[in-house]
Amino acid sequence: MIPFPTSKEILTQHGYPATAQDHIKKFNASNDTCELSRTISHPDYRGLDLSRKIMEFGIATSLARGLNRAIGSNDPRLTPMYNKYGYYTNPEIPRFDNKSVAFVSDVVIADFRELPEPTNSNVQSIGKKFKKGGFFCICQHKECSNNGYFLENKEDCPLQNKDGITA
Repeated sequence: MIPFPTSKEILTQHGYPATAQDHIKKFNASNDTCELSRTISHPDYRGLDLSRKIMEFGIATSLARGLNRAIGSNDPRLTPMYNKYGYYTNPEIPRFDNKSVAFVSDVVIADFRELPEPTNSNVQSIGKKFKKGGFFCICQHKECSNNGYFLENKEDCPLQNKDGITA
């Protein structure tokens, strides 16, 4: 399956309304815009809250790099999930016919400086831990993400063996 298109690909869609293209271009022109997309949890690890951790880590990393806003596209059935991370649809930017995945897609945008709870608290916590060491463990072990173990070949990660190799 072909992934959902980037905002640049959306702008090249034949027949997409010019007013919607203008909104997307203005949003992208701010130099503080990124795209967090194609984050996927392996089926064996679903239900362990890894997707949330990955999204919140991505938001924390984006903010640390001065990227305060994001834009992307997704299956409309996933828009409520993205709302949990501060993404929203703009009524002036309509859904588009995404022929590459045979779906109509939503364009979603976010301002990471205005996050809903508990995402905001989680992102702030991750950001502090990330700034402290530069790395943050995202794995299925709650003790790692809750305590913010760093991936620095230290023995404090419960998954690392005595040689510092992650199991």
